[in-house]
Amino acid sequence: MASNSDEHASDHEVDSEADDIETVPPDNIQFARQDSSHSLTGSSRLQAYSDAIFSIIATVMILPIAHHEISEHKSLYDTFGELLPQLVVYLMSFFAVSAAWAGHVWVFQTIARTDDVIVLLNLFILMVVTFLPFSFTLLGLFPTYILAIGICCLCITFVGVLQTFAVWYAFRQEDRILTQETISDPEKNKRKSALYQVLLTNPIICIVALLVALIDSSVGHFLLLLLLFGQPLRKYTIALYNKCKHACCGGANLPNIQYISNKILEEKISMERVEAFSDGVFAIVATLIILDICEDNIPSQEAVKSEGSLEKALGKDWTDRKSVV
Repeated sequence: MASNSDEHASDHEVDSEADDIETVPPDNIQFARQDSSHSLTGSSRLQAYSDAIFSIIATVMILPIAHHEISEHKSLYDTFGELLPQLVVYLMSFFAVSAAWAGHVWVFQTIARTDDVIVLLNLFILMVVTFLPFSFTLLGLFPTYILAIGICCLCITFVGVLQTFAVWYAFRQEDRILTQETISDPEKNKRKSALYQVLLTNPIICIVALLVALIDSSVGHFLLLLLLFGQPLRKYTIALYNKCKHACCGGANLPNIQYISNKILEEKISMERVEAFSDGVFAIVATLIILDICEDNIPSQEAVKSEGSLEKALGKDWTDRKSVV
């Protein structure tokens, strides 16, 4: 009887100890619950998804030029003259998308984890980027209309502002979102200022171009071409500002703007993202070629009957397909 009572007592002690273990979770479990409550995830899949979107947008902008109908009654020089404005718009659009992608790379070089706010901001950025082909196509077709210039400028401005807001939010939540390397960087604030300068360069150019276009659309178009030289322009503009500031009464009432080279960002560019963007462009270009062979190029049964054989019906449009083959 005594042994049975001792066994019951020992079982009761074990149960009570188990209850204590369950009621007091270890520190790592508390951290996991706290981490899951903030919905933090790695940023690698978000970056891969964004790279795919950027590569698609940068590639499809050539489609209006690639499918331009060339008249047999016009010379090659006349046709090239008609396409020249669209080619210039294409170059501007490609560099605008590439600049947005480069800004996205720099932003996520400092972000190790993403929460719901970062994911939502990234989706808004991609939504505006996917609108760029329409805005630049509209600009190419109606270059003298203020509405076309305004839509194009506002799209580029929104992309830069949204990316800047993402940087501001990430540095506000630095212990949760930023990489450990960025957190421990003694020049962390300088890195943030460099990101602000890089991301806001093209929006400032677009705002100035839009305001000037209200007076003279041709000058506004010239200012939009400065998108191709955004970063060198930033360097010389800040240098000219500081020089004029000191020349005018010592610049006591003007804020100081320090030029920060984007080398602080370029030194840590991820080659994986560069390769992913390039591979995406190559894959899409290789895939778009097949679009020239579509249902419209397949001869109908009536055409086969009229030609007498399928080979003759296919050979009738061979010149439209031999470049693809």
